[in-house]
Amino acid sequence: MYQETEDKIAAYLSGNLPEHECALFLKALESDLSFKNDFLVYKQIWELTNQLSHSSDYIKSGWADLQKQVETPAKPLSLHWLKLAASISILAVISVSMWFFGSTDISFTTRQNVMEYRLVDNSTVQMHYNSTLSYAKDFSEKNRSVTLEGAAYFDIAKSEKPFTIHTDNGEVTVYGTQFTVFSNDKLFTVELHEGSVSVLFKGVSYKLVAGERFFSDDSSLLVSNFNQASSWSNNLELNDVPLSYIISQLELTYDLSSDLDGKWLRDSYTLSLPKNDLTACLTILNDVVGKNLAVKNQTIVLN
Repeated sequence: MYQETEDKIAAYLSGNLPEHECALFLKALESDLSFKNDFLVYKQIWELTNQLSHSSDYIKSGWADLQKQVETPAKPLSLHWLKLAASISILAVISVSMWFFGSTDISFTTRQNVMEYRLVDNSTVQMHYNSTLSYAKDFSEKNRSVTLEGAAYFDIAKSEKPFTIHTDNGEVTVYGTQFTVFSNDKLFTVELHEGSVSVLFKGVSYKLVAGERFFSDDSSLLVSNFNQASSWSNNLELNDVPLSYIISQLELTYDLSSDLDGKWLRDSYTLSLPKNDLTACLTILNDVVGKNLAVKNQTIVLN
């Protein structure tokens, strides 16, 4: 099953599918038998993993019973019964595996698309290409914590309970505001559109107000003002940002890596780049920067 379909099923089951998409989702359930079957399997797994305890004794017992059933010789079955048995076994193995690993997270991953989700606390998240958002199944107005890999725009519903975004680089804590977060293995950036946020980075807390940008790479850290926020809902609108940030946005959008180094990556530029034409992106970038960037083996390099 495609990742996007899985994400939509998880969003629907957890109550986080935007209202305007629910009608389309229910219509697809009625008209597409294959999709309906996939949905019913996921729904069963969802209900099982919500209802069953995760005690180690119960897990070991369930796993032992399954192994015993698999090892026990059985009479020859017809093709129909073999298919049914295979389906049940797959469901059982998936369910037992989920009990064993104690998975309690909900995860959404985008590929070559921008997707928007409304969380149960009425916050909305618009996710960039090739990004992942995950949170615990007990996410609620009292427990507002998510983990992000990649980039996303957040519009957080106001609440007395803080909303925290965890990344591999640091954390962003808010009570109700609008901002963008980008995090990968090289950069950590927060652009605040409205309200105020606290950015925790390497044990130090930085308070941002509207119109401020937090930027950190391997060798520098900068908090500065910006006149217009960067965005990627249509084209890549990159406003007065370091070249390293622009390169990272290309990596995210086109699923690339990069092998670049040098102080020239810290120079800032304002660019509008397409999200569906990598050749055009490189042409524009090379004209503005005065370099000869190319893609070789899915890696951005300097010729």
